[in-house]
Amino acid sequence: MKKSLKIIIGIVVTIVILWGIIFLIDYNRCSNFKIPIFVIKETVTDSSVLTETYYGLGYRVKVEKNLSAEYGEQLIRVEMYMVDRFITGAIADLNNNDVDIQNEEMNGSSSKSYSFRAIVASSTAKAIVVKPIEEKDIKILSDKVSIGLGENNDMIYFEGAELLITYTGGVMESYPTQIKVTKIQTEIDYKTKIEELPEDYSFINAIRENCVVNVHNQTIYNKDELDRFIDNVNNNTPDFIRCISFTTEGGMLITDVNFEGNESYRVCCDWTRDKYSSVEDRTYHYARFKKIDIEESEEGTSIYLREAVEGTLNEVIVTGYRKNTKVINNYEFNYLLDIIESENKEKQKITVADLDKKYNYDIYYYGIEKAKVDINNEKIDLVEALKIDRITMEQIIEQAEKDSKEGGIGSDMYKEGGTMIYFYDTYTIIKSHSLDGNRDVYIGVPEMRLNDVR
Repeated sequence: MKKSLKIIIGIVVTIVILWGIIFLIDYNRCSNFKIPIFVIKETVTDSSVLTETYYGLGYRVKVEKNLSAEYGEQLIRVEMYMVDRFITGAIADLNNNDVDIQNEEMNGSSSKSYSFRAIVASSTAKAIVVKPIEEKDIKILSDKVSIGLGENNDMIYFEGAELLITYTGGVMESYPTQIKVTKIQTEIDYKTKIEELPEDYSFINAIRENCVVNVHNQTIYNKDELDRFIDNVNNNTPDFIRCISFTTEGGMLITDVNFEGNESYRVCCDWTRDKYSSVEDRTYHYARFKKIDIEESEEGTSIYLREAVEGTLNEVIVTGYRKNTKVINNYEFNYLLDIIESENKEKQKITVADLDKKYNYDIYYYGIEKAKVDINNEKIDLVEALKIDRITMEQIIEQAEKDSKEGGIGSDMYKEGGTMIYFYDTYTIIKSHSLDGNRDVYIGVPEMRLNDVR
């Protein structure tokens, strides 16, 4: 018996070691801009950019290649994921391949663009060095990126300011990294103007767009954005921040603060979304202040703008948080759905044919004609994504459970066995777990409830 156990343990250890060797080989290949070898290629999408997906044991690799009659296939990007989280990757250095970007633009086929958020580390009239904010960008670009501004630059980028950098082509093998930048935008430029935000602008939109979101002093999202803003104020570095809070009834209050430097704070407050306020207050309020006050107490911190110079507001509460408030930075809402509602509110089974064989339960749409799922910023038809294993229904449910626990969405449990219902802004998911053995999943319009699909 003991000998058999030792043999089994030896086999398991050997398998784990072999898997580790296989994983490390492919990991190193991806990190060094090479296509993995211990994988199976399942999908190919042709366009101006060829996208190939490779599946290994517990990991996935996405490869992008340029397609042109002159150069054929050119490898431009390799990204490795584990459980749909980016772990390593590399981008080509295309800056020395004699590809004429201007000619491509004239022909209407410019190179694919990529964007990342970054903080200015140093600045001169001719160049800036920035530090990418998000880990995935650091892994691809490195912790510092040098950007030339040209001889005729007249823009000043202050150290500590946040920028959105858009670039095309590859990454030069240098330190700091150099890239071919096509656009540089300050935060106030790349964020949608407060007056132009859609009526259905949601809590999830706000978090994904790096707003500081305070949920009834219980949770504050993106507090790192607030901390960076306060640091820039203390250093007299111009900066912008968008803060969001909620009324007791759930109305969204949005406050934009543009610190111009030298004790000048321009503010716009959007109170149009508070349906329970008086009609005359349901408008935009503009003001300028000279002073920011950060008040600390035993309960927590409150941030005010005071000493009004312009406008009708005497004081503005920017945001605040208690000492026991939960802080969540860089939260990722993965696998969000875009739905198209149908005219009829009825069930439609989508686990048919090959997809029916993949699941031991059924998946239904309710009141939905079609749905797309967001996977790594790529929107794919949900049925197709399930068929080719780009995603599983279990991953979508696990993400919904996580979003619920973190306070990002509402949820409820039915006592009849543990059936869960998850409320997103534009759709609802029901995961059945009834006493009679029903384990089906329903994806429907926001108002869908269990009685609608029984």
